[in-house]
Amino acid sequence: SVPLLPEQFGSKWPKVTLGALHDSITSLTMNKLEGLKAICRRFEDRLRTASAIPVKQASIVSYRHRGLEQVVARTDVPFSAAMKQQPSVPSEVEQQRVEGVLSEWDDLQSYLELVNRPGSRISSYREASPPGHTLVSFAELEESQAGACLTNILASFREAVNAEVPGTYAWLAHDSLHCSLRSLAVGKRQ
Repeated sequence: SVPLLPEQFGSKWPKVTLGALHDSITSLTMNKLEGLKAICRRFEDRLRTASAIPVKQASIVSYRHRGLEQVVARTDVPFSAAMKQQPSVPSEVEQQRVEGVLSEWDDLQSYLELVNRPGSRISSYREASPPGHTLVSFAELEESQAGACLTNILASFREAVNAEVPGTYAWLAHDSLHCSLRSLAVGKRQ
């Protein structure tokens, strides 16, 4: 058997990547970052008060690029009825990890350096990304009233970002939105 490689940091905290900077954007200015932070703060309350999206299944995915806009193969694994009915609360360690990531932009000067590093542009989710395998939960926003509400919030968010920093962000396809649960990258034992 071939073992899974150690988990990468990016899938150790729950998130849905909506988009990324266009490749042509070499850097953001502090003014633009401040504007983006203000937009995020404006939408934060709307997202926190939105109804939870039911998660019905996990999906094992083989992909061409990590943005999952081009899925090669997908196997859905439905959750049992018992799992669907029992709300899950993340452990304290997991909650602290998320808070740590989110607090990175409390210091905008340091965060600006992270944002302006090479990489993490849209091509890293598309053509520059190698093929691979992952375990995800797709957003499946069209399947519930809560999903329709979230779809509207996300559309308004994208519009606000595009108005604040026109031509700066490229958005991933709506049906590719997902939360990575675990990379399924394999490798040789050390």
